[in-house]
Amino acid sequence: MSHSSELELMRRLRDISSDNEKESKSKISDLEKELSSLGDAESRLELSEAKLANAETQVEDLKLQLDDALGAEDLLEQLTERNLQMSEVSYRFLPIEIDHQLMIANRGDEADY
Repeated sequence: MSHSSELELMRRLRDISSDNEKESKSKISDLEKELSSLGDAESRLELSEAKLANAETQVEDLKLQLDDALGAEDLLEQLTERNLQMSEVSYRFLPIEIDHQLMIANRGDEADY
């Protein structure tokens, strides 16, 4: 092989090696960008998971508050019904009690004479 062909072969080898190096650097750069993007996505995912957990906790708290409110509403309805029943009883016996008090007052008046 002649000296010039050896030089030409070395130039080609150098050019191929240089092209391979450029291509490898480009691939490395692309992979680094993708890795950075994945890191950002992972951070956003972790933040979203934390927000979801917080929202689920709030939902559970609200369910408990709703259960308490419904229980209080039931109790209020029961007490209102009982109060109405007691009022009805009081109004039924009120004339009898008035008559009774008048009778006692009249006996007291007769005793004074």
